[in-house]
Amino acid sequence: KFPWDKADITDNRVTEFIQWQKRKSTRIPKDFKKFSQRLLRMFRRMMDPKPSKRDPITEVNKDLNDRGWRLRIQRKPQKREEPAWDAPKEPEEMDRKAKQAKKQRVQEWIL
Repeated sequence: KFPWDKADITDNRVTEFIQWQKRKSTRIPKDFKKFSQRLLRMFRRMMDPKPSKRDPITEVNKDLNDRGWRLRIQRKPQKREEPAWDAPKEPEEMDRKAKQAKKQRVQEWIL
């Protein structure tokens, strides 16, 4: 899902994205600041206003399958206390769950 409902030029978020897309502004659009530089480059190529300039799906899939890209997720610390009887989770399990959650968020955002 895009950060806007409709690609309307009167929407400030769309205008901000287009300015960044055309490299008329170096400021990253507010809704895109959470992404890494590598992912931003992929979005810039994938979401070009001119369909003929957009990356083909094979390039997008290649980028998505590359383990080098990462999201910069800015999370607020949770103030939830763990009950004393809960055993600490294994680091491998936590890493696996975090990676799955990240992948799902990216796929939901892109699709």
